[in-house]
Amino acid sequence: MNYLLPRTSVFFLAICLAFFASVFSSPIAKAQWHQLPGPPSGPVNDFAGIAGSNERIYAATANGVYRTTDSAHSWHLMGLAQKEVLKIAQYQIPDQEILLAIMQDGDFWRLCRSADSAKTWDTVFSAYFRNILEVVQDGKDIVIGVSGSSVDTNAGIFRSSNLGATWTHQSLSPPDPNGLADITLGGGQIFGIVYGSGVWAMPSKGSNWVKTNYPYWHNAQSLKFFGAELFVGGYGHIDISTDNGASWLPVPNSGLDTMYESISTFAVNGLTIIGAGSWGVYRSADGGGNWTHIAGTGGYPRDGYTNAVEFINNQFISSDNAGVVVSSDGLKWSYATDGLIGGVFDIISNDTLLFALTPRGAFRSTDQGLTWIPPNGTADLEDTLASALTMLGGEIYASGSWQDIGHSGLWRWNGSGWTTLTDIPVKSIAEANGQLYASLWTDGLEKSTDDGASWINASNGLPFDTVSTDAVVAAGSRVLAFESPMTGSSTLERVYASDDDGNSWHFLDSMPVGHRVYSAATSGGIIYAATIDGLATSTDNGETWSNARQNARQFRPFGSGLIVTTTDSIYSIHNADVSILSDSLTTPLLAFTHDKQFAYAATTSRGIWYAPLANLPLGVRNAISAHTDMIMEVYPNPMGNNATASFNMPDREVVSLRIFDERGVCRAILFDGSAGPGDVALPISLSLPPGAYEARLLGNRVSSTAGILIESHTSH
Repeated sequence: MNYLLPRTSVFFLAICLAFFASVFSSPIAKAQWHQLPGPPSGPVNDFAGIAGSNERIYAATANGVYRTTDSAHSWHLMGLAQKEVLKIAQYQIPDQEILLAIMQDGDFWRLCRSADSAKTWDTVFSAYFRNILEVVQDGKDIVIGVSGSSVDTNAGIFRSSNLGATWTHQSLSPPDPNGLADITLGGGQIFGIVYGSGVWAMPSKGSNWVKTNYPYWHNAQSLKFFGAELFVGGYGHIDISTDNGASWLPVPNSGLDTMYESISTFAVNGLTIIGAGSWGVYRSADGGGNWTHIAGTGGYPRDGYTNAVEFINNQFISSDNAGVVVSSDGLKWSYATDGLIGGVFDIISNDTLLFALTPRGAFRSTDQGLTWIPPNGTADLEDTLASALTMLGGEIYASGSWQDIGHSGLWRWNGSGWTTLTDIPVKSIAEANGQLYASLWTDGLEKSTDDGASWINASNGLPFDTVSTDAVVAAGSRVLAFESPMTGSSTLERVYASDDDGNSWHFLDSMPVGHRVYSAATSGGIIYAATIDGLATSTDNGETWSNARQNARQFRPFGSGLIVTTTDSIYSIHNADVSILSDSLTTPLLAFTHDKQFAYAATTSRGIWYAPLANLPLGVRNAISAHTDMIMEVYPNPMGNNATASFNMPDREVVSLRIFDERGVCRAILFDGSAGPGDVALPISLSLPPGAYEARLLGNRVSSTAGILIESHTSH
């Protein structure tokens, strides 16, 4: 991602570089951050439906336990916030709703219990460096499996008859050094998968394991009872036993028989079986005889690892990193959630709208992240997998380079939707001398001289003409391109420059650290390039580079300065002042943006966080306070139904024109879109009661207000 920033003096260069080299050790002034309720929660790992309820479904996620009461259309965080919850199940007891959840907490795995609809939880079992595999109910008992080897006294099957108050160690793992991989209970027996040794069984309260006749070369991955049948998912197979594992049905698994497909989760409704794993979702309508690959068809998101699938409340419900989807028959799927999805790739704000790019598409919020409008169709980039956002000249661009699954391109927000500029796989963009430049995944660089309407190759035979160009950045009139070493001739990232609008290029230098530039930016006469292994800087327009700091990922313009995000921290650079905005958000931290009131940070699995700008360090607040106030005239004034707002824009920028009453309530949105540069006249058409109002014009870098008086509802 590349951002064109204004040049400022470079007198602070030595201080800035010394600061980076000393691991950002200056003023420790940090803001307190809070999580927004919108997308996302992180991947959904498991679902649980409440027996006797046609509404309540619980989801175990990387950010706690969520609940839906409207058939998965909306979700609410209930408890275990910011905790990695892997499994969730209901303990069925009359007149009570007891939930059990398996949670990973650092080196500990914990079994937690809730008796108040997932709001509060207490730990009833913990295992240090041992995985709690599964929790099942055996009559009134809770049974869990803990991974380990046959000589590990802390592994095996544990049982509690008093809701987890005390536990008995029922049995070690089956006699195999690789230990348990999964357990289930049914037919009066406990069944367990042992890596490399197939499926074993023992009486539910017994102590001796017996190996079943499961064909161990099918490489069992998961197992579950449905009715009186035991299902086992393996590599390219789902095997079924109707006699507790004594024999297995000769299911041909036509269409599923591939050694590379790991069936890690499945759900059954009669003869309809949904098997899911490393390559998406498969469906069988005849009890497992023949299979159809669903992922990428029928509305199911796309090929990819499916985390969970269950049959709850007369429908299949499934989740991968693209979102939660539901289906009545497992054949036609549809999104059923507006907030419970995978991680955020990038965020950006133009003060009017806050955008979030997710695996499902582009979400947007008009109320600073409190509620979100989910993607709906191609105009909202639904399932497009755009992964980067850039602000150039007041316009917001989205780009993506997922060339392997056909979701690539460059899009621009037009005020109501995203307009496709190109379908080439774009990594980053820059603007110099009125031209747009796009770094590509496989074909070097392209440029546009007509605002993105058409594109021409700008590589001109240099080494990155046919390989990936990781990033492009403008430094004044010079354009820099970073050649990817993954397919080029060098082992280090190579830097090229063009001083003639991309018509010719020459080699400058190789990056001093690592390779693969994430992003690049300019600020205060310094060019910054974030690589996998460190942050490199140049003070001479890219001629030479030096290493200054490790772990940088993204840059954002911040007032007249720069924001740097690392894997776990956010820093602000403005002149000689460097401030830590956060070093405690959950990782990995990917993106940053701000509007006139809040700063926002996005992570891959923990969602979007915000902090009021008033809570940021004073130097940071001062750095972003510069906002160009313009003169806006409204005529005629006083007005009737119609008038005109006129102003002069120094540059092209996306602006919003809104009308507020004396209480500060927005009564009308008259314009949301790009305006300028130069003189602009926007029509005002209102049907409001007579009285005093205020017209507010707001953009990313400009603002203006004008009082208006409505006398009557007659045209002037």
